[in-house]
Amino acid sequence: MPFSHMDCVMTAPDTGMVIAVAAFAADGNRLFHAMTDPAEINLWWGGRRGGSYVTWRGRPEVGADWFAEGVFSRGRLFSASGTFLEIDSGKRILQSWHASWDELIPTEASLRFEPAAGGTVLSLVHKGFLGRDAACQAQAQLWWKVIKWMRPYLQDQTDQISATSR
Repeated sequence: MPFSHMDCVMTAPDTGMVIAVAAFAADGNRLFHAMTDPAEINLWWGGRRGGSYVTWRGRPEVGADWFAEGVFSRGRLFSASGTFLEIDSGKRILQSWHASWDELIPTEASLRFEPAAGGTVLSLVHKGFLGRDAACQAQAQLWWKVIKWMRPYLQDQTDQISATSR
């Protein structure tokens, strides 16, 4: 039976946070690497239909910088960057963010990878949007897309592993 998932991405304008919870049929290490390995990010970003392009650079180490640049589906250029503040491979990421679509105002994203039967639950809190409701909504939409783009990529990887182990 496939791992069932229900995704939730919401904003909390009174606290200036984006909160997301999503379940994946992959273990925490697999999900962690899909979100931090430049070669993998460049494969799933934008989904199967494309529509968005990204080049992502960085390495998941405390104090290391990360950088992404690309083109949104409607042709607008973007960049985002930050620093990995805390890393616990396969379990937790805490990173700073400076996004061009948010006037490079500093924000901070915390991602937790929680084991669950049949996979991993990703819990995300992205804070720093207090008093900036439009920016908070835009970031929530981006996280929603990230979840939707990553899921088929991870499922394809899981299917390939299953097929080769038979």
